[in-house]
Amino acid sequence: MQGQIWIYIPNLVIQISIKSVINMGIRLCNKVPINIKKLEEYKPCKRELKYFLIGHAFYSVEEFLCY
Repeated sequence: MQGQIWIYIPNLVIQISIKSVINMGIRLCNKVPINIKKLEEYKPCKRELKYFLIGHAFYSVEEFLCY
């Protein structure tokens, strides 16, 4: 995640491919706030992501993706 802001999501036609673990991971990474993505080191990135998720209390993955 360090160094890149967005990860490319390939165009998919088949519903099974759209809901695959790899594509869901890419979608989740793209939804992380930019200020967290810009952090260069692992520990500060992990800490800020933890505080972000605790502070917003998402109850499902779909709710996080709609944020």
